[in-house]
Amino acid sequence: MGGNQAMRDTVDMLPAILNLAKKSMKNTITEQDYTKEVKEYEIKMSPCAFGWVKASGGSGELVAPNLDGYKGWLTVFVISRALYLAWLYGAVLSFFGFGPKDDALELRD
Repeated sequence: MGGNQAMRDTVDMLPAILNLAKKSMKNTITEQDYTKEVKEYEIKMSPCAFGWVKASGGSGELVAPNLDGYKGWLTVFVISRALYLAWLYGAVLSFFGFGPKDDALELRD
């Protein structure tokens, strides 16, 4: 869904970008031109975006889990122990010289 939506957004946005680029080359672009193009894009984009949200099941309300009582206490306890074990695992690995691999060359100084 996301890739298709991104391609559709690009198709909808490209004419506006090209129009603004032409005006920018002539140094005649104004804030009103930019605002007009953004509003036109949003008019095209909004119905499609809401359709995708509905199709993906995102139209319902988020409900917090019930953490009252024994089951809630047990759930929180298990999650907290799992997080502690994950931290401990990372700490032991880093103590022995293992660490995250830095693959992002473009972000290095």
